[in-house]
Amino acid sequence: MGLGHFTRSQVLSKEIKFYFKKKFVIKNLFFSHEKYINNFFCSTLIRNTSELNDEIKKIQPKIIFLNNSNLFVKKFGFKLLKFINLNFKNVKIISIDSYFNYIKYLNHLWVPNIEVKPNFKNKKKIHYGWDKLLIRRKTINSKKKGRNNLIISLGGTDHFKIIKKLPSILLRQLKINYQINLLIGPFVKNPPQTIRKYKIKIIKNKKNLDYLSKFNLALVLFGVSFFELILYKIPCVIYIPRGKEKRFIIKKLKRLKVSISFNLSEAIRKLNDISNDADYKKNISILSKRINFNNRKKFYKKILLNF
Repeated sequence: MGLGHFTRSQVLSKEIKFYFKKKFVIKNLFFSHEKYINNFFCSTLIRNTSELNDEIKKIQPKIIFLNNSNLFVKKFGFKLLKFINLNFKNVKIISIDSYFNYIKYLNHLWVPNIEVKPNFKNKKKIHYGWDKLLIRRKTINSKKKGRNNLIISLGGTDHFKIIKKLPSILLRQLKINYQINLLIGPFVKNPPQTIRKYKIKIIKNKKNLDYLSKFNLALVLFGVSFFELILYKIPCVIYIPRGKEKRFIIKKLKRLKVSISFNLSEAIRKLNDISNDADYKKNISILSKRINFNNRKKFYKKILLNF
């Protein structure tokens, strides 16, 4: 698991507790390829499925959410599903955005995204769309935003090593006079000193959405952070490094007329273009209205209670 998986677990736990009060007892098991202990979460190092199997046996679950990365599924997925089917005959299995190749073993596959591959559309077990996102909900109304406040969000780990080259590219390509704020994920190592030199303000360890209300422009990798920005109607450019997203996702974003770029320099230049584009801001506002949680309880009833 990574930061995105942890956030989904938080949202799932909170929503189920809210909608069903004391009907469910929820246990979260966090396993990863490294042992993470920090302000966000503590995880257990996983070397083989036996450690995970032992923990599941202790809980004796009636419902299991498998909120795993594709790397985890490739290494442990089939063995884990086989163990569950052998030891828990009546358990309900719900996958979150993974186990597509093992769908026959699942009761439901919840894709917290706006698109899936064409061959997975119209399948009863698969649920996706604007009303199926797993994101933290804003707890306040949008504040009056300060002028010229830019946020850059590059994920929890900076997997694509963007931060190191970012300051010099910003200096060359950003033509608008904005306060630059860089959101640093919990697994990003100390950013280079050049960040301070270029007067980039660093934001760390944000656990809620309220801080987004003061920004009026953003550069973001596609994922949970993108939808959180849309929720607050913040115009943004999506930077997609090579290999980051599937073709069907890119096609969907283009149809939505969202500004995307596969080159970091180009992405910064596009920030200049959208900063004063009234039509683009209007489009983002329209997309924000698509995020709708009104039917969430009904959906939970469908996947949790209809055995």
